[in-house]
Amino acid sequence: MYSPSHNLYLGPQAAMDSKDSKKYSAAERQILKNGIGIQKDTVATVTAYLQTAEQKITDALAATPSDWQAWYLPQLQTTVRSALNEMATQSIGTVNNAAGLAWQNGIDYIDKPLDAIGINIVGLAPQIDVSRLMAMRSFMTDRIQNLSDELINKINAQLGLVAIGAQSPTAAIDDIATLLEKGGRSRANTILRTELGRITEVAKQLRRESSVKAGVQMQKQWRRSGKIHSRISHDAADGQTVDVDKPFLIGGVRLMYPRDPAAPASETVNCGCWTKTVVKGFVPRHPNKKPFSQLELNQSAQKRLVAEGLK
Repeated sequence: MYSPSHNLYLGPQAAMDSKDSKKYSAAERQILKNGIGIQKDTVATVTAYLQTAEQKITDALAATPSDWQAWYLPQLQTTVRSALNEMATQSIGTVNNAAGLAWQNGIDYIDKPLDAIGINIVGLAPQIDVSRLMAMRSFMTDRIQNLSDELINKINAQLGLVAIGAQSPTAAIDDIATLLEKGGRSRANTILRTELGRITEVAKQLRRESSVKAGVQMQKQWRRSGKIHSRISHDAADGQTVDVDKPFLIGGVRLMYPRDPAAPASETVNCGCWTKTVVKGFVPRHPNKKPFSQLELNQSAQKRLVAEGLK
């Protein structure tokens, strides 16, 4: 049922008809797809910056004599510092922009599906506080800067070992390549996916809270990521539905949403789960629990055990 005075869906007097359900689901899927795109684009851009820095460092190392006694350490260290500082500066600009996009994506995930079925809460729901966005954006950019600083220190330490004859140039070059790949690209990927996902979910939570205050009756639902190597407790919680102001219970830990900053890092880092909005009266066009794919079952013994337990 719709309220002509406020244009809000009140439920549970009548379920949304099939046409509205399709409109709502289509808008929701599009916003979810946009959010995934923001993360992918940001990771790709920052990875490109890192690869440019790696190439500059690799070229500098390749141009040095094979005799460790001939290495000119200060020049190499300057090259490393310059390349990685440039990467950090470029990445921070990209990350700041991505944070704003991820925040808006969280708001859109609530607003646009409702708008698609004629529920316009803009102007009725209280504005959400952007100070949380500012804090999370600052935290994320600090982590990128720290990543750069740590790489500089670790790589220069390797160069120092060569300069004093404690390690061969060949071994140092191999170790530096590993540092740049695992300590650089892999860690940057983890930081970006975790923090951008966190920003989106915080914005969702705040927008849901303001929507409830405006009169929209809704709950939130935990949805698993579909990753092969996911936390099994997160998979088991798939479909768990609670009131907007209540936490989920995930493997004995209470989380208001995936990547909740109040939860232990062991429950949040690299988590790809997300929350779905359940509007009262809306008949979802998906199962409450997403079945494991054959690929997941083939590659994860834990998921096979969970699947057996669900039968």
